[in-house]
Amino acid sequence: MYYDSHSHLQLGNDSDEKKKNYEVLLEKNVIGHLICNSTSEQDYKHVEELSNQFDNVIPSYGIHPWYIDNCKLGWLERLKSRLIHSEHAFIGEIGLDKKRSYGLKQKKIFESQLKLALELNRPASIHCVRCHGTMFEILKKYLPLPADKSRGTRKEIRKESFFPPLLLHGWSGSHDMSKMFVRNFPNVYYSFSVPLRTESLKGIPINRVLAET
Repeated sequence: MYYDSHSHLQLGNDSDEKKKNYEVLLEKNVIGHLICNSTSEQDYKHVEELSNQFDNVIPSYGIHPWYIDNCKLGWLERLKSRLIHSEHAFIGEIGLDKKRSYGLKQKKIFESQLKLALELNRPASIHCVRCHGTMFEILKKYLPLPADKSRGTRKEIRKESFFPPLLLHGWSGSHDMSKMFVRNFPNVYYSFSVPLRTESLKGIPINRVLAET
């Protein structure tokens, strides 16, 4: 059975067609759970409606880096409230994108949402375009690095198993960058868009690779 780790059923002129295709796949028992990501507060309601319509749709709420200028005062408090009242919801799509609206505001909004994911122990779907080095440094800031046995355990940080899984979707990091992420962040998974970057995929163990649409 196919599980979709990252989708946007609510977006685009073909949204109705995507929903019909999903229904067909459900009827044929081809697809299981699907994570449907919002992009801004403007489509939270659409994602919520889809999760109510389909039992297998997991809602994911967050501000996409392309749409940070749509943030209104109190957006983070409203996001937290929504997540608290939807205990099975994920956070996403969040992230960094050097091609669109990149800068201090984008980083601040991403870090705020990442901290929220850790605070509420929710999985998050992360967008990362041409910002792999910056993304690495931000994750290193908030996630525990694997314990160095020669120095003992890091008592001041929770065990890795208590951190929620994070997905770097549409992963496009170089082979060396992929290996560095895998080595340092045990709770991070990776999904791939088309065209597939084989050099990126080669650096990821198969048990850390997820499918997406």
